[in-house]
Amino acid sequence: MSHPTRPIHTIPFSQAALTDRLCYSSLLGKTCPSCGHPKGARKSLCSSCYFALPTEQRDRLYDRIGEGYELALFNAMTHLRCLAIYLPASPPSDHRSFFT
Repeated sequence: MSHPTRPIHTIPFSQAALTDRLCYSSLLGKTCPSCGHPKGARKSLCSSCYFALPTEQRDRLYDRIGEGYELALFNAMTHLRCLAIYLPASPPSDHRSFFT
């Protein structure tokens, strides 16, 4: 896998860090929050990280934000032993485009 070409920044990983805004930015971005490698927009993780999870944890990543997604992402990042969350240097400013 190649590293992202766009600059990225990291924030310390903690459950408190998984806010709605962070979850939207991560979903809309093209950087895997777990490893920093490229991923598809509207995907929680890159395929390598996603398939490293048990099936039950992968299924929980389809929960809606505000209805369990934050905990599912936290559990996935914990399972993957993440110490930081990788985000694009300039995350999307408007998450409403996710729903259009």
